[in-house]
This record gives sequence, C-alpha cells and structure tokens, in this order.
Amino acid sequence: MSEKFHQIPSAEIKRQLQNSEVLFIDVRAAYELESGKIQADRFLNIPHSDIVHQFMQKDEDFKTIHGIEKPKKNQKIIVYCKSGRRGEMAQAFLVELGYSDVSNWAGGYHKL
Repeated sequence: MSEKFHQIPSAEIKRQLQNSEVLFIDVRAAYELESGKIQADRFLNIPHSDIVHQFMQKDEDFKTIHGIEKPKKNQKIIVYCKSGRRGEMAQAFLVELGYSDVSNWAGGYHKL
C-alpha cells in the first residue's frame, strides 16, 4: 500500500461513529453484514467490486439508489471490510476518482 493512503486505527473509528460529517462505507458483500456491522450516523454498504460503478453514477441516481446525497470530493470517507484488503482497494478506487479524504480502517471490522 502506498504511503499516500491513510489507514485509521480502531480507536479512532470508535470516536468517528457519531460524526455526521463522516461517511462509512462497508465494502463487504451484503451477506457479510449478517455477521455484524457498525452503527454509524452515515453508513452505506457498497461491495468493493462495485465502488467505481456506484461513484460514477449521476448525483441524482446515486441518491435514488442509496438514499443519501453522493459525497462531495472533499468529504471524509472511511472504507472498511473484514480485514482491510478490500478496503484498501476501495480506497484506491475512490482516490483515483478524485476523492481527497478517504481512509481505510486498518485491520477492518473484525478489529472492533
């Protein structure tokens, strides 16, 4: 993983859960949510393999599909998966699409 990608530790995740300005994106497959998910003020589940497609949607289509406004390019986004690898891929995709404040949860959901 390149140094330009920010990793965020579990202790910081716990502090950010109720921050309504942070968008948490769980990039696990939908069936994996059955084992648990975080309770954040702003949360989406978009599998890592679908991140690029979903974030290339028109703003109005994104809102229709996900029920929230499409994030601005400078909005704080935290991506995560079970152990961190898919989160790293999703983070790289979002950075490539121009999102400037994207962090990956180091170690992923199982570290909470």
